[in-house]
Amino acid sequence: MKEEGVSPDVFCYNSLILGICKAKRMEEARGFLTQMVENGVRPNAFTYGAIISAYNDIAEVKAANMYFEEMIGYGIVPDQVILASMIDSHCKEGNSTEALSALKNILGKSILPDVQIYNAFIQGFSKNQMMELAMKVYSEEDVRPNIVTYNNLINGLCKMGDVVNKARELFDEIRGKGVMVNALTYATMIDGYCKSKNLVEAFSLLDDMSINGIQTDEYIYGSFVNGCCKEGDTEKGLLLFDNMIKSGFSSAPIFNTLIDGICKTGKAKEVNNTVKNMHGFTDLMFNDVTISTLIHHYSKSGMIKEAERLLMEMKTRKITPTIEAHTSLLHLYIKSGGKSNIFEDLIELDTSKSEVSSLLLDILSEEKSLKKSFELLNHLFVKELCSRSVFDGLVDSMFCKKGKFSEALASIDELKKRGITLGFDSCKTLILGLKSDGYDDEVGGVFKKMVKCGWVPASTSLIELMSQEETDVKEIQTSIAALGSILIRSLSQINIV
Repeated sequence: MKEEGVSPDVFCYNSLILGICKAKRMEEARGFLTQMVENGVRPNAFTYGAIISAYNDIAEVKAANMYFEEMIGYGIVPDQVILASMIDSHCKEGNSTEALSALKNILGKSILPDVQIYNAFIQGFSKNQMMELAMKVYSEEDVRPNIVTYNNLINGLCKMGDVVNKARELFDEIRGKGVMVNALTYATMIDGYCKSKNLVEAFSLLDDMSINGIQTDEYIYGSFVNGCCKEGDTEKGLLLFDNMIKSGFSSAPIFNTLIDGICKTGKAKEVNNTVKNMHGFTDLMFNDVTISTLIHHYSKSGMIKEAERLLMEMKTRKITPTIEAHTSLLHLYIKSGGKSNIFEDLIELDTSKSEVSSLLLDILSEEKSLKKSFELLNHLFVKELCSRSVFDGLVDSMFCKKGKFSEALASIDELKKRGITLGFDSCKTLILGLKSDGYDDEVGGVFKKMVKCGWVPASTSLIELMSQEETDVKEIQTSIAALGSILIRSLSQINIV
């Protein structure tokens, strides 16, 4: 631009600095700010706002504060966005003193704060649940509060669970201050009452809204449905949902809240008929969350056929179940003794085999029966539905981490009867595990049994094996993996299906 005889103005510099700040190239942004001043172009609130917000985004609050103070020093009034960014960053770091210092800095530079600036401070403190400081700013007499002020304060108080006292007190004083209550004010109060299980007051405010000609919105309906479901009053929740649909609102999240509430009251079997009879119900509402929620409750209730039917529907719609649904399905699979096709269907849903296997491992690790766990895993392994690492993981979890060596010992005779051989490393792992787990009296007998079975050379004494403990500690993980592999082969030979 200079070569063509054109000097960049503040708009050009601001556009350039904003783009660089979005890319978080802060050193370049500082360089252009310096160049800007050197060329006689005065930075404005937009210039500093881009730099300050970028530093706050990357949690470099000290740098952001330095440019904020520089901005104030030049007599540039920060807008509400800049103030909110600074206050929020200070509050997140627990520096409420710094946030208040910013307000004093503004006052000290004779920059007259208006209601928007005060609202920025109140919003920042309320958002970070520093209500004492928010109320302190509110008590200043220099600025007359507006509905934004009250909404921020009421929202902060409700989130802290103080809807009955301070939030209601502020709500009741709004009209006395000549300020008009809006839909957001009612929505915040109603949500606070619903969450605190005070539905009587919530419905009272709903009537008050109607009297004052304020329309109920989707958010308010959602608060009521959620509140009713938490209280177990799903019939009233259904009625409210029906009113919501008739009012022209359609919300899948609220629908899912209602479905979850109905299931939690023990009516999972009735939920299908209930849904189909809903006014304005469409299949579009029946989304992945709905199906996962129903699968979770069907699984908990032992309703295998219903869970499998929904799983097939997910396959048709190419939907992947949530982790909660995954866990419930796998619990149901184990409960059925592997007689269900649930595991196979989960794999076919483009779900990661390792993810499902890992989740299954967590569940099986809590099982009391080692034999049952391995039978189930062997069944899946034979069908190539389960990875080998899951077996190794179960050996590690059951034998070593949980110290269930006694169960491993019980299986030695069974393995011998079937002509299955354990390797030397596997035997050593069991011996070391028994010793470290306090089975000192059994170690000798187990060792003799291993020698008799031919798994440990007769030339190796127990003392020689035990003396390798210190040098072999680092190799135990490898030995565990070897034991897992052997058990896999063993179970395959047993042909447990």
